Amino acid sequence: ANAGPMTEMLFRETAVHAMVSTVTGWHLWEMASTRNKYKNRATPLEARIGMEVGHAVACQGLSRAEVNVIAKNLLVKYEDHAADAPIGCEYHECYDVAKAVPTQEHFDMYRRIKDEIADMGIEFPY
Repeated sequence: ANAGPMTEMLFRETAVHAMVSTVTGWHLWEMASTRNKYKNRATPLEARIGMEVGHAVACQGLSRAEVNVIAKNLLVKYEDHAADAPIGCEYHECYDVAKAVPTQEHFDMYRRIKDEIADMGIEFPY
């Protein structure tokens, strides 16, 4: 992925990767944020949304064509920023390190993007 943690772009990139990987028989390897160039720039929420999207796509039995439509709708929201993607926050800035839970701001962003994806046709079973 191009973007870093606690950015809407990273959640969208992760979701697209997960849905495309699922319908093409690839694995859900989530996520090398910020092109894997910066330390401490990954959180469990990226992996969580990736697994949730992949699982939902598989449970729905979506076709490649159906996923392609959804992926393109997400892609237009971030593709113009691929070259200058935001690096986001380091782990300790978006997670309570002692409790290993996301900050409210980070969790709210995750929920907002998950709802956006659901509105596009991904039926999350949970």
